[in-house]
Amino acid sequence: MIHSATSRFISGSVRSKYEAHPFPEVKIWETIDSGDYYHHSSLFAAKLFEQHFPDCSHSVWQHVVDPYSTNSVLVAGCGEVLPVAMARLEPRTHHLVGVDICKSVLHRAKYRLYKTLDGFKFVHAPIEEFLTETRQRFSHIDASHLLEYTTNPKGIIAGMSEMLVPNGTIKISVNNSYSKRWMRQLRRAFSSLELKATNPKDIALAIKLLNIATEYSSVLERRIKQISNQKKMKTSELVEYFFHPYENIYEVHDWMKWFDEAGLQIYGVFDRLGELSDIENPLLVPPDADTLQKRINLGFMKGPLEFYLCSQDRRKRQWVKRKRKVKTSFRLRKAWHLPKFWQQNPYLSKTSMPKLYRVWLQSLYSAYQREQNSLGLMGSLDVYAEQEIKSFARYGAILPSMLKDHRAIKKLYDPITKSQKMTREHQVVDFFDTALAYKVERELRKRDLYDSKRFYVIMERFVQSQF
Repeated sequence: MIHSATSRFISGSVRSKYEAHPFPEVKIWETIDSGDYYHHSSLFAAKLFEQHFPDCSHSVWQHVVDPYSTNSVLVAGCGEVLPVAMARLEPRTHHLVGVDICKSVLHRAKYRLYKTLDGFKFVHAPIEEFLTETRQRFSHIDASHLLEYTTNPKGIIAGMSEMLVPNGTIKISVNNSYSKRWMRQLRRAFSSLELKATNPKDIALAIKLLNIATEYSSVLERRIKQISNQKKMKTSELVEYFFHPYENIYEVHDWMKWFDEAGLQIYGVFDRLGELSDIENPLLVPPDADTLQKRINLGFMKGPLEFYLCSQDRRKRQWVKRKRKVKTSFRLRKAWHLPKFWQQNPYLSKTSMPKLYRVWLQSLYSAYQREQNSLGLMGSLDVYAEQEIKSFARYGAILPSMLKDHRAIKKLYDPITKSQKMTREHQVVDFFDTALAYKVERELRKRDLYDSKRFYVIMERFVQSQF
């Protein structure tokens, strides 16, 4: 993989950004809810893999044949939060490798895991460099929101594909570039004002301009509330969304084309926000590129794209009699909180979620130890509403292989709703006659940057951010 001068410059800019403003910003004493990250686990990917390919065995089950084998899991662009979650999600028999471009982030990750560093390895390097130099192969690779900040995502995808062991899996999450176009408009507006993320006064000015804009525009007010759960946007959030030094823009067709060229097959799409509720379960029947792109263009889909991938060349299951029972332990306790996106699902009740979540966790780990008590634990599905069953199936909490009733299995594939409702935006505001225009003009004159063309371009960016 060739590293050009442009690639090295962009990598350096991205590294500096995350050194100064780590994202997500989590205080060192704050507790991390690992339940929100269960879909990153190699166990979850393996369970879904064997649902789609019952005649194949995922590589994470290798310890059943050889108790002394070690499965390796790569967390590309790991940050400081995901390694902590993976400590609870992955068994001790799994060797984890976390790669990140930011050294300070890796130091904080090590500090959070100072009691459980056995089996962890942290590498400070750009992912392109790591893929070029390492000879290690992995059972599972997780690359969450990494590829959109690199200059050669196609080459990285090909490199990760080559590092997979037979029947290994990859989980890739990328931003929905079309739905983030309003952020890019504001990013260009701040760039035209020559605001710098390294200057606290510039950050304060950017926050002030956003506050003024949201007073006039309900569209911007709603969008900013969606990306920030706090009453006041954190500096790290502002820099991540509106001052990021580099972000590539690709459509769904591009990603799927590169997956295919790398010899990878999509076997599941994770619908975290429930935006695909009017089509077949995407976790069991992955939609094609045209379907996804059409929904994105119509505004039905605004969340990230999360793909589960495996090699197009798979090995059939080899049945080997196990001589002794394998006991598997985990680095940290498994008492996780309910995933937050489960709690935000309108089709799930507060009474059914905790019960099914506990049963699902038990089935996941019993499956890892190859015990034959999968989801008979769940009992009858009659206690759950039909929409609940379908929603749980889209989160992977219920899979067809866990059930015997054909009518119940069919429900897991069916859409939840008949049609998706379009979210209507309010009337677009012309900012040229507002206090925002006065503030922008004043700042331009203060910085000796004012000319009518620059002023018009900045204000037009603010207007376009409402579309």
